[in-house]
Amino acid sequence: MDERPPAPKLAIPRLAYECKPPQNRHSKSRVQKACNNCRKRKVKCSGERPRCRDCVNQHVPCIYSQSRKDRLRESVFCPTPD
Repeated sequence: MDERPPAPKLAIPRLAYECKPPQNRHSKSRVQKACNNCRKRKVKCSGERPRCRDCVNQHVPCIYSQSRKDRLRESVFCPTPD
C-alpha cells in the first residue's frame, strides 16, 4: 500500500460578517394607489386624500382614477339600472 502524508489543512477565511437574527424591520407602508399626477411623473405618491403632498407642492389638482381592473369588476358584477 502506498502511504501518503495527510493533505495539509487549508485555512478557510472567516466571513467579514456574522449571521445575525432578523431584526424588527419597519415595513414600508405602501400606498394603495397613486394619483394620476404622481403616476404620470413616476414619483412616489403619499396617497393622502383629497390631495397628496406632491400635488399640494406642485399646485396641481390631485385626481385618483379608478383602475382598469376595478372598472372591469364593476361592469361585470354590478347590474346596470333599467
